[in-house]
Amino acid sequence: MEAISRGPIYRARRARRALNLSVQKYAAIMRVSIANNLAYVMEVFFRALLLVVLVFVLGQLWTTTYTTRGVTTLNGFSISDMVWYLVIIDVGNWDISQTHARTYYLPQ
Repeated sequence: MEAISRGPIYRARRARRALNLSVQKYAAIMRVSIANNLAYVMEVFFRALLLVVLVFVLGQLWTTTYTTRGVTTLNGFSISDMVWYLVIIDVGNWDISQTHARTYYLPQ
């Protein structure tokens, strides 16, 4: 019997199928995560409110720091760069810390 040659078309189909399965897997994870976070709407609301307050307070601290020094940039970062940095870091930590707290530290 002659061995079946697995040419570029077969490999392309296989790669496309693997990518499709991967996308479906992450889409399912995202749907479950959204449903989990929206199960308690008030918790989501208060966490978002806390995020806004933290960004506001830390933004004001950075604005005061820049004003006190009398500069528009510190080490190449402007005030708006620092505020965006705070937003990105706080949003990232917000999601990770909630998942981590639920998984490891909350008593059953």
